[in-house]
Amino acid sequence: MELRVAVEEWITRIPEFSVTDPALVTWAGGQVRGPRSVPVRIL
Repeated sequence: MELRVAVEEWITRIPEFSVTDPALVTWAGGQVRGPRSVPVRIL
């Protein structure tokens, strides 16, 4: 839920961005799965 709110706010404030390299996205394992880091470039 928190990630959803964060992404919605990010898109509202900074609508133009791209992931610099999808291969650099790291994921957290365990009970709470999600991205640990997502490198982006603001356009």
